[in-house]
Amino acid sequence: MNPGSEANDSSARTNEPTSGTLTATSCPATDDSTGQSASARPAFSTTLSQETETRMLDVHPPHEAIHSWKGFFIHITTIVIGLLIAIALEQSVEWLHHRHQLRDARRNLAVEIKDNRRVLKLNLEDAGKVQAALIRNQMLLRNRPSSPGPMSANLDYSWMFYRTPDAAWLATKQDGSLSLMPYGELKAIEFVYTVFGNVMDAATSFAISIEVARAIAKRPPDGNLSSRDIEELVTATSDAQGKLNFTIFLLGIEKNRLDRLPEFGGE
Repeated sequence: MNPGSEANDSSARTNEPTSGTLTATSCPATDDSTGQSASARPAFSTTLSQETETRMLDVHPPHEAIHSWKGFFIHITTIVIGLLIAIALEQSVEWLHHRHQLRDARRNLAVEIKDNRRVLKLNLEDAGKVQAALIRNQMLLRNRPSSPGPMSANLDYSWMFYRTPDAAWLATKQDGSLSLMPYGELKAIEFVYTVFGNVMDAATSFAISIEVARAIAKRPPDGNLSSRDIEELVTATSDAQGKLNFTIFLLGIEKNRLDRLPEFGGE
């Protein structure tokens, strides 16, 4: 072989970049801070990154091959036990969540029921006052004098009624807490709030009737009711009395159910 050709081949191999090294290492650039040439610095960055990547990919060791039925069943049993433990933990967390949710719902409902007992007492007192006032109005209207006079000044159609709170009940229905209650407890509380709704419907109907009677009583500017006004007012007052009596009847049912409702709010 010609020595000259060997020299040329050696020179060609020297200039060819090898795999696994940075091509920049063949440039004789110097570092401005140290004055050291780039070729003099150790070129180990590529090799280090390859080793790191290899270690990151090799996370799990290879499993042993299963060569017998015993090993197969041990493997299946391990998987089943792991799944059962995971399911048990999930169910435990869900049970604790439902327990806390039910406890909060009971506490909120207990506070609201307490407010409704107070509202019931006020409504019973005011309903009794309005009922007595309507009876007096009927007596004045039926015993009216023969000649027209300023009768409307003596008539009283004022009224007051408090709304039963139900925010906690609506929230409990929306978040699904009712499904977590025992049937007996759910049945009792649901009936109470049904009565609350019936009372509010009856009170609304009564309010419309008594406002109609008030408008008739205020019809003449000077307060002198005509015979026709008195007849219409007697009819309107009777209508308001009937609806008020039904409202008071429902308030009695509400009181009875609240008295029978057990105290709750704990676990």
